Amino acid sequence: MKKMLSLFILAICIVTVSGTAFAWPPQIEGKPDVFSVGELRGYFVWHDADGFHVRTTTRGGEHRFSGEIRTDGWFVGVDGNRLEGTDRYKISPRQHTIKFDFDTQGGQDGIDFRIRGGERVKFELYIDGHQIHAHNIYIGDRGLHPAQGEFTLCR
Repeated sequence: MKKMLSLFILAICIVTVSGTAFAWPPQIEGKPDVFSVGELRGYFVWHDADGFHVRTTTRGGEHRFSGEIRTDGWFVGVDGNRLEGTDRYKISPRQHTIKFDFDTQGGQDGIDFRIRGGERVKFELYIDGHQIHAHNIYIGDRGLHPAQGEFTLCR
C-alpha cells in the first residue's frame, strides 16, 4: 500500500512539473491590447490556446514585412492570415523554419502556427529590408517590446 501511494505521489509530481515545463510564459499570452488594424506600424506576436499568431499592419503606406521564424521543435498547423497578391510563406522541409514575405498597406497580414516538441521559437523580423526597431514589435496582451528585432521566446 505504501509503495502504491509513493508511486501515485511521484506520478502527480511528474505531471505537475511537466505541465508547467511545457507552458509558454504568461507575458506572451493574449493578443496585444494595442493591436488595431491600420493604427500602428509593426509586428504583433502572441500565443493563445490556438498557438502562435504573428500579424503585421501599417498606418496607410505600403511596407514589406519579411523574416524568419525558427524552432528547436516542429512547426505544425501553419496557416496564412489575410494573405493576398504576392504575400507568401514557406516552411522548410524539416519543419524547423518558416520564411515569410508580406506587402502590407493599411490592412493586416499574418501567419498562425503551433510548435510541437520544442522549447524555443526565434524571430528575425524585418521591414523594408532592414531589421525592425524593437519599439515596433508588440508581444502578448501588454504589448511588451523585445530588446531588438531578433529575439527568442522560451517555454
